[in-house]
Amino acid sequence: MVSGAVLPALGLYADGYYFWDPLHAIAAKALLALLLVHVVAHWRWLVGFFKNGKGERHGK
Repeated sequence: MVSGAVLPALGLYADGYYFWDPLHAIAAKALLALLLVHVVAHWRWLVGFFKNGKGERHGK
């Protein structure tokens, strides 16, 4: 956000913006999709983790 607002105000413009901006947006969407798949794949472990003491170590 800073480079998109401050640099143009100073008369500066990053080369390759039209390449990196869409690539960044696609990578962010892919990361969120993979995160969702990861959470769904480990759903049972997450439920068990939060039901059994929220991370307390057993055996102490």
